[in-house]
Amino acid sequence: MRIIGLVVVAILVLAAGLFVWKRPSAEQREQAAAAARGLRNAVLSRELLQMAGSKPGIRAVVYDWHFGAGTASLVAFDDGSTSLYLIPGGGFIGAGAHENVRRAAEAFRNEAAKVVGQFHVVTEYPLPTSGYSAFYVVTDSSTLSSGELRTSDLNVQGHPLAALDRLGQEVIAEVRKSR
Repeated sequence: MRIIGLVVVAILVLAAGLFVWKRPSAEQREQAAAAARGLRNAVLSRELLQMAGSKPGIRAVVYDWHFGAGTASLVAFDDGSTSLYLIPGGGFIGAGAHENVRRAAEAFRNEAAKVVGQFHVVTEYPLPTSGYSAFYVVTDSSTLSSGELRTSDLNVQGHPLAALDRLGQEVIAEVRKSR
């Protein structure tokens, strides 16, 4: 539950630069991008989890999906909290409060638990390049990655992470619906 409190603080930080009604300045856009990257990195480096206390198992699953203007980083925590950080800036924090998002995120996390054996431990978390995606599984002791995957390959039936990709996209769709 402490993660939710931290997320509320993050919302306030993001709100300062992300949700302006007029066209944001270049400085505001960079501040928003920095905030989104910072939140993503705090999850992947386990900084947020350390503040929330230790628990066994998978604590968060992150799906980085490169799209035309940047990267969407979906974060589904073990307590049901779900957020979508948009880089170069913006996002949705606390979407897991909506039951439709919560159910979709749970299915996404469950699928990640099934395929985590295909992931490897990493200490760096680069954003995927154009045409690529990446998945991360975060535990108290390590962050594991699928590595960068060609997004088009994930759409091929029979790819070992195709279901994880599909479920991640379903969570993103539910987050967008819940706005």
